[in-house]
Amino acid sequence: MQPSPSPAGPLHLVYNQRTGQIVSTYTHYDVASRTYLEIPAQEVLDLASGALPDQDRADGLGVITVQDSPANVAATHLVDVESQSLVPKYLLTAQAQKTQLNGDGADATDIQVSVTDDAGNPVGSFAGDLRAVTSRGKLSVPGGRITAAGGAASFGLTASAETVARVRVTVSDPSGRCTAGSVDLEFL
Repeated sequence: MQPSPSPAGPLHLVYNQRTGQIVSTYTHYDVASRTYLEIPAQEVLDLASGALPDQDRADGLGVITVQDSPANVAATHLVDVESQSLVPKYLLTAQAQKTQLNGDGADATDIQVSVTDDAGNPVGSFAGDLRAVTSRGKLSVPGGRITAAGGAASFGLTASAETVARVRVTVSDPSGRCTAGSVDLEFL
């Protein structure tokens, strides 16, 4: 065990070796020396693996250690399994063709979803299943299941017959490669 060069100490990230998804984080503080310590990867796995889902353990677990990690690292980053490095998740962005709908049960709008990197550049190589949910109204896709191709997807939303000041439509990635995105609308 070695003392950490960072005052916050090293953060050990346990990740799924198939998906790169961070499934657990661990820091080791030594009370006697009042420092955070870097410990061997196998020890981190021994401490963390019993609390992890069977699927993650079946896929295989890996550990990387980072200094000065970003805030909320498990929610905003993945581990690039090949390079053994931390990379930001892609971002889902949702935009409605119009954000004010008549609350008549018939007015509708199209919602465009795009996948971007952390610099805002489109990720044209992204393909996969996404999920959409709405706080009100009816989605055009059964169960909110949409498929992205070329880094984009679209679906419709029909207003319900009511007046609602804020309707939120959220799009997420079940595989965990992207952070969720949302758009707010209004039914007049």
